[in-house]
Amino acid sequence: MLKKTMSSLALSALLLTACGGGDDGGTPSPKPNNPQQQNKPTSNANNELEGEVMVISNGREIRDSDTPDYGDLNTLNVDGKKLTIVPNGMSGRIVSISDSQSSIKVGGNMQYSRFGIITPKADNVNYVFYQGKNETAKNDMPTADGVKYQGGATVIVNNQQFTGDSAFTVNFASKTIDGEISNFNGNSKIPLTARIDGNDFEGRNNGTEVDGDFFGPQAAEMAGVFKNQSAGTFGAFGAKKQK
Repeated sequence: MLKKTMSSLALSALLLTACGGGDDGGTPSPKPNNPQQQNKPTSNANNELEGEVMVISNGREIRDSDTPDYGDLNTLNVDGKKLTIVPNGMSGRIVSISDSQSSIKVGGNMQYSRFGIITPKADNVNYVFYQGKNETAKNDMPTADGVKYQGGATVIVNNQQFTGDSAFTVNFASKTIDGEISNFNGNSKIPLTARIDGNDFEGRNNGTEVDGDFFGPQAAEMAGVFKNQSAGTFGAFGAKKQK
C-alpha cells in the first residue's frame, strides 16, 4: 500500500517565475504582458483532497488508487463514477443505508474527512476508502506524545461487511501510532501500528498494513485504510482527537 501524493505547488512556482533584462548590459526590457500566464488557475489548499481507495471484489483487492487532487469532500470519484458518501440530512458516527442502487457504511460525523465502504449493487465491487480536505500543515502538527483519538470503522472480513470502533494513541514526538479496530464482529480486534512521516502515517502489524493522513488544525482528525490480503480483511477508519 503505497501513498502517491500529488501537488501543484511546484508547477505554480514555475509558472510564477519570470525572467527579465536585456542581453547587452543596458536597460532591462519590460516584462511582456502575458494574459495566458495571468489567467492560469492557482491551487487552493482548502480544496485539495488527499486519500486512497481500495477496490475489493470477491474478498480480494483488485486495485488501489489515490482519490483525485480536487473535488467535493462528500463525493467519491472512482472508476468514472461520482458516488455520494453521506446523503443530505444524514449524520452519525457510522451511517448505514441500503437501497436499490447501492449500500453504504460511512463515517458521518467527521468535519475534515470521510471514510467507509460504498458498494454499487450493479458492479460487484466494494470501494473501501478515506479522503479528506485541509490536510494538517506539517508545521502545525502537534509535538506531544500520548494523544488519544477515537472514532468509527468499517470492515470487510471474508466478503462480509461490518461496522465497529477505532481508537489510537498517537505519539507525535516519537513519530509512532498504536491503535486497534474493535467491536466489528463480536469482540474481534485488529491491532494497527504506524510511523508518522510529516502529516501522514504508514505501517504494518502482523500482516495488516495501514495508510492514512491527519486533517484539520493541529491534527484534529485522522483517517485511513487498512488491509490484510492473506486474511481477506479490509477496512477504513476515521477518528477525532480527544480533549
